[in-house]
Amino acid sequence: GVEGRPLVQRHAPKTGLPLAAGADGLAVSLDGWLYFTPLSSRRLYRVRADHLAAGNTHVEDLGDKGFASDGLLVDAQNRLYATDVEKGAVRRRLPSGKWELLARGEPLSWPDTMTLLPSGRLLVTATQIHRGENVRARDERTRAFHVVLVRLPPG
Repeated sequence: GVEGRPLVQRHAPKTGLPLAAGADGLAVSLDGWLYFTPLSSRRLYRVRADHLAAGNTHVEDLGDKGFASDGLLVDAQNRLYATDVEKGAVRRRLPSGKWELLARGEPLSWPDTMTLLPSGRLLVTATQIHRGENVRARDERTRAFHVVLVRLPPG
C-alpha cells in the first residue's frame, strides 16, 4: 500500500481488486541490460537487451528491492535509479547491488518518471496515482502532478 492504505480499484469491472499493472519500469544500461519491474511487485529483473531480438528471453531475477517502483533509469555508470511509490522516495542501486536512498518526502507522492539533467541533477515527476478517484472515493490529488528536482550526492 501507499500512505498506509491498500491500493484497491474502485470502479467496475475491477471494483475491490488490487490495483494491478504489468512491467511499468523499464531501463536499458550502457552495458546492454534491460531492467524491468512490475508495478505491483517489489522484484527487479533484467535480461540482455540484444538477446531479446534473437528470441532468447532468459530473465535474471535480481530479488526483492524492498519497495514497489514505477519508474526506472540507468546512468552512464550503470547505476539503476528506481522510484519508491510506497515510501515516496527515489533510490539508487549501485553495481554491487546495494540500494541507497537519494530523496524522500511529500513532493515525491507516487514518484513516477525520471530523467538525468546535464547538470547532474535528477528530475522526477510525482503523479499521486494512489490519491486519484480510481483508488479513492474522490480525487484527492493536490495537483495532477508535481515535478521535483533531486540533488544527487557527488560521484
